[in-house]
Formats: sequence, C-alpha cells, structure tokens
Amino acid sequence: MDAPAQSLARPIPAETWMRALDGAAHAPPKGWRSIYGTAPELLTDRTALAATAVKAFRERFGNGPVHVLRAPGRVNLRGMHVDTHGGWLNLMTHHREVIAVAAPRNDAQARIVNAEPGFAPLDADIADLRARHGQPDDWDALIACSAAAAARRNWPGDWRLYLQGALLRASFDTEGELDGFDAVIASDLPRGAALSSSHALSVLILLTALHCDNREWPPFTLAQAARDVEWYAGARTGLADQTGIVLGRQGHLLSTVIHPGAPEPPTLRHIPWPEGLQVIVADSRTTRSLSGPDRLAYTRNRFAYSLALDILRYEMREAGLPSSFTENTRYLSDLSPGQLEPYGGGQRLLSLLKRVPETASLPTLRERYDPPELDMLYDRYFGELPEARRPAEFALRGPLLFGVAESERARLFGELIETGRWEEAGRLMLAGHNGDRRYTPQGSRYQPDVSRGALDALIRDNAPIHVCPGGYGASSAALDGLVDAAMDAGSLGASLTGAGIAGSITALAPAETAPGVVAALRGYLASATHQARSGAPEPLAASEAEAAVTINTPVSGAGALIL
Repeated sequence: MDAPAQSLARPIPAETWMRALDGAAHAPPKGWRSIYGTAPELLTDRTALAATAVKAFRERFGNGPVHVLRAPGRVNLRGMHVDTHGGWLNLMTHHREVIAVAAPRNDAQARIVNAEPGFAPLDADIADLRARHGQPDDWDALIACSAAAAARRNWPGDWRLYLQGALLRASFDTEGELDGFDAVIASDLPRGAALSSSHALSVLILLTALHCDNREWPPFTLAQAARDVEWYAGARTGLADQTGIVLGRQGHLLSTVIHPGAPEPPTLRHIPWPEGLQVIVADSRTTRSLSGPDRLAYTRNRFAYSLALDILRYEMREAGLPSSFTENTRYLSDLSPGQLEPYGGGQRLLSLLKRVPETASLPTLRERYDPPELDMLYDRYFGELPEARRPAEFALRGPLLFGVAESERARLFGELIETGRWEEAGRLMLAGHNGDRRYTPQGSRYQPDVSRGALDALIRDNAPIHVCPGGYGASSAALDGLVDAAMDAGSLGASLTGAGIAGSITALAPAETAPGVVAALRGYLASATHQARSGAPEPLAASEAEAAVTINTPVSGAGALIL
C-alpha cells in the first residue's frame, strides 16, 4: 500500500520558508506554477495564505523543520448525488484551499491549532486515542464504538472530529506507533459553501500525519481514507469529493466513475479545460438547516434513492431482460442507453422506469421489492424520529429517474466540453438542476412531472433520457434563485453543486461574457429578492456579495508544497 518513503521531501526550517515566501509574489517557489497555474493574482493569494500559516506556526511552535501541505476545494459540474451508486462524475478542483504547516515529533503526540481564532486546538496522544477506541480491526466497528459516539455527541460539527478521525485513520493500518507532529492549519476555503471544506481538511490531516511519519499512500487510498474520516465524523458521504480533491489536475476536468468498495476507479480521464470557457462559483451564503416538512421531504427522497438499483433490477427481471444483463447491472454507470442497445436502448430504459410506481408505501416496498437492506436504511434515515412521525409513503420514480438520467448527463458532459459543444453542456447542467429544483423562477413550488404520461411523451418523441430532469429535490429557494439569476445573465447553464439545500451554485459562461454574469450574480446576492429567498435578516453587503462570487481556477490535487 505504501509508496517508498524516500520519495517524500525533507522538512525545511520554518524560518527558511518565511524568507522564501516574503519574495514569492514576484518569483513563486519552484514548481508552484505547475500547481496553481500562471495567474499572478492567484499566485499572490496562495503565497499569502502559505505565509500566514508559516507565521502562525513560528509564533506557536518555533522555527523547527516543517512540511507545508495543501488540499484544495472541489466543484462538481455534473454528476450530483450519484457517486454512492457508481454514477458518472465531472469534478474540478477549486483554487481556494486548506494549508498545514507541520513539524514531525519523536513521540506520538499530535498538537493541531488553527490560525483563525475561534477553533479549539486538539492535543492528543495518538496511541492513547487508538486505545480508547478499542483498536478494532474493522473501521466500521471503530466508528460505531462508544468513544467515537461520544466524540460525535460532545463535538457536533466541531473541526476536532475531523482531526481526531484523521489521526485514527492514519494510524489504523500502521503496525508500529504513528509518530506525532505539531501543526498549524490555515484556510481561505469557505465553510458550508458546498466546496468540500470538511473533505479537504480530512485529506490534509491524513497527508500531514503520513508525511510526518515519512509515509505515503497511493492517491485513491488517500481518498478512501478521507471518506472514512467523514464517516467517523457522522457523515456517510460517498467518494466523489475526496477523489476530486486528491486526483484533480491543474487546468483539467476530471471525468470518472467510482465503484463503491473498488480499489481504484474503473474509469478516470483528465480533460483539458478550454481557455475560452469559465466556471463561475456563487456562494448563496446559506447553511444546511432543513427542518420540519422540508427536511422530511428531502430525507424521504434520499431514502427512496438508496433503494433505486434494487428496485430497477427487480423491474428488469419482471420485464424479461436476461439475467446476464440484469445481475451485472450493479451501478448507475451500467445503465447508459448504449449498454441497453441490444434490449431497446434509451426507449427500453424509459419503459422500465415507467414500471416503477410514482409513489409507494413501506408495505408495498417490502412486498413488491423486498430490498435486502430495507430495514437498515429505514432506520438510518428515520430512526431518530418518533414512530408517529416516520413516513410511510415515498416517491420512487422521481428519485430513480433522476439518478439514471443524471449519470447519463455526467457521462456526456466531459465529451461535450472536450469537443467544444459548450451550449449542450450548459443545457445538461440546467436539466440536472431542474431535477433538484424546488421553486420556479416566479417563486412558487416546483413540481417535477415524472408521470407515466410524461415518460410516454419522451418515448413517443424518441427523446434521450438525459433531457429528463427526474425528481430528487435537493435544492432550495436560495439556490434556485441564484441559478435563475445566472441564466438570466447569459450563462450557458447553471446548477447547484454538491449535496444541495445550501452552499453554492456553478455557472458555465464563455470568457467574454463571464464578467457580466459575475456582476449580475453579485447584484442579485445583494438584493432584497435573495434576502427573502435565503431567509437572511438583511441583504448581503456589497463587499460580501463580491466575495461570494468567483471565477474558478482548477489547480493541482492535494499534496506538498516545496521550495
């Protein structure tokens, strides 16, 4: 599993780093342009963040030899909510990042502080931490133990959950004792903006622990370990964000499929991003705080979606598709019209989806489909609710249709970018967002049409499945408003990015029109309309709105900075 230890750079005194960074705005350290590109403003910003971290380290821990490591954010341009089901993904790193300045220690103590006030430090003996968690051989057993449950209960949403989880995960496969380190963390990656700040932190602390122990892991092993850290913290995420953060490449789009449990992605391509096309990221400045009926509706859809492939395989068998195909349909990426061509292609796929009930009760799910993990999943999604409030009716066809169509949109997206068919790529983005949409441009409730009649019309028109939004419903009034503002300003396409409900949207625009889209989004964010849709007590100040919208620069994936 481990790469040769001698490939790691040696730590350099913090004072040497500080002297080099003082003049780096005009002459960046060797290799930085291959990480960040050549834009002077971005190189200046990256240098300033690294200098902040090194300065804070010197003030706290002195001038000892240090590693400087980084992990960027990520944006997902197409392939929302499909990574846990093996769907296609289109990931891009985000230029803002999290940086660690760390000095190896000769004992098992890990002391981690944040350069920003307000974050409690972590001071932990790694060996003692492992002992308190019982040192099980299975990671699922570790995160289910009483010590892990107590950490989640005592530190809800606290950054120390990720620090502690990463220390445990870095030491999990270690035969001997993991060496400790002193570290300062600095970041300009917005938290809660759907740009993967927690995933970036998880990757970064793992990298830090490994570098200070003179070890490396293969990139996808690192991504999988970062997902394990998220699970420790209480979020059952997939692998999309971590993969984008670790395997991203400067100036490229990452088009990939991830099969849960596989040692490597079966498909992975880095597609050069066109110079004439820009991705705009707009942060709604909202947080994930669903409650009441909205939260229940969102959770109902996620529950139904988790059963999607079991339900579709059942309908394939009932429709008479050969078992050689049905039993090998394990992932959403197995369901492209091309793979179904021998059995009727996209039209057959739409016919299969017509067989799935638009809604179903819990007894119907059990009697008709009998999914093997039904009770476990029901308890995961609704176990904390009083029994009287647990739902018994679920949308089935909408979430399933969304997943199948979204994976196909993501499969096509990279090819469209690569071949210059940008307007088509933009239409895919908007179609995907409409599958998540909850409000119309006029502000009324949006209801996706996933009826049998709607599917009959698609079949009659010989329409490709990727034009059908489906109905997953992970957006919000604030995100829908931002998407519509981007489209009104001339974007080729726009969509929420990440899990949804809050955070950011992305918009696609040619370089010549992107400044106008940026200006329009900033104006919208400072408006009373966005205030009302976001539930904010007052409109965003002009300076906040300006900071909330940026043109994305894809940088290199996580790793070490060197002088």
